[in-house]
Amino acid sequence: MYYYIIMKNFKYFLALIIVTIAFSGYSTAAEAPNYDELYYNAQLFDTEFMHDVDPYQDQEYMKYTWSPYPLFRTSSTLYFKSLTIEPGYYLLTPRNLKDKDYVLFKDNGKVKFIVPVVKKTITDVGFYQYQVPKPKLTKSKTIAQNLQKCFFKNKRDSGRMPPPDSYIDVLEEGNYVIIKFYYSNSCYWLLFRKNKF
Repeated sequence: MYYYIIMKNFKYFLALIIVTIAFSGYSTAAEAPNYDELYYNAQLFDTEFMHDVDPYQDQEYMKYTWSPYPLFRTSSTLYFKSLTIEPGYYLLTPRNLKDKDYVLFKDNGKVKFIVPVVKKTITDVGFYQYQVPKPKLTKSKTIAQNLQKCFFKNKRDSGRMPPPDSYIDVLEEGNYVIIKFYYSNSCYWLLFRKNKF
């Protein structure tokens, strides 16, 4: 009986094994990018914004309840070719300029740096729910949050949307600092050097 079932579905088992082996080999090859090659192939943006103001900023801020972009703090100096990013707080804003992806580093509403994206990937489904750590709330904040949800659930909606999900992950690999900037359903990889040559 079991022999008959196995032989009847043998081609499906074989196809499943082949697909599993093919995808497992593909994922291990994709996990180890050549950072030297990515760094040297990335090109800086060749023009500047007028008065260092992002022209799309006002349109986007009107749609959301608060700033749709995350605040990033660096405590060390980062180098990308001729750019030197000093320690401080920056709003990271992804942009597609001249058919290439860049991330704008904004300080006090002004664009300070335009950094090219060396790699762009799609964020896994459920990444923000399962991989991003949740903020720890005190008991009083938890109670206040639950009361707010209870009493203000029928309040009038302003029509503005909550900002897209975002997360920033910083990794070190040899002389490189990799910033993985997750925004909505995309992940933007930024590559910096620790030391300027």
